[in-house]
Amino acid sequence: MQAPTILETANPMTAPTSNNHIIDNRDTAALREYLEADEDARSNRDKWKNMVGDRGARTLREIWSMWPRSLLEALMNLLQYDALWTNFSLGKIAPLTAVRCTEEMEDGLCHVGEIIAHILGHGELSAEVLDTETVQQLECLMPRWSTADCCAIEKMHNEGLIFNKVTNSDQWAALNERLKSVSRIVTLDTCVGKEVLKMSRAA
Repeated sequence: MQAPTILETANPMTAPTSNNHIIDNRDTAALREYLEADEDARSNRDKWKNMVGDRGARTLREIWSMWPRSLLEALMNLLQYDALWTNFSLGKIAPLTAVRCTEEMEDGLCHVGEIIAHILGHGELSAEVLDTETVQQLECLMPRWSTADCCAIEKMHNEGLIFNKVTNSDQWAALNERLKSVSRIVTLDTCVGKEVLKMSRAA
């Protein structure tokens, strides 16, 4: 049998997760069908495709270099933690920045970019609010964000566990409003995403 290529190995929809659960082709097909049917996901995908351009998928390094520096710094900080990406295994591909993105990587990175950009806002909050301690506390919540997680995040902030650099009450209020609406950006918490999460937790 022919050995898998580096792209197949790096494919986040087929790569083993940190708990050794493997997402099979049925999950991939269901996810693609869902992305086609969901208007928000389709809009995200189309924006990402336009960003990639006509010449085909770019490398991760090329894609990241096009993002705002604050978003890039936040993403690279988040990618240090494998547990953050149990559905996509994006934490496993940080050293593989020279590989070309698969369709699943593009969709996954699009969601990640939307989440981080949404949390940081449009320049009101810098990437510095995502300190290491905050990332470690949030790593099991993203990108499978739910309404219940928002309450947990607020509780962690009140206990001084996350976003310790955000001390201004108005600044925290703005950040909290963004956190409460993240579930409208993430689509993997529904449909096939729920099934994948259920299987990964049962493994």
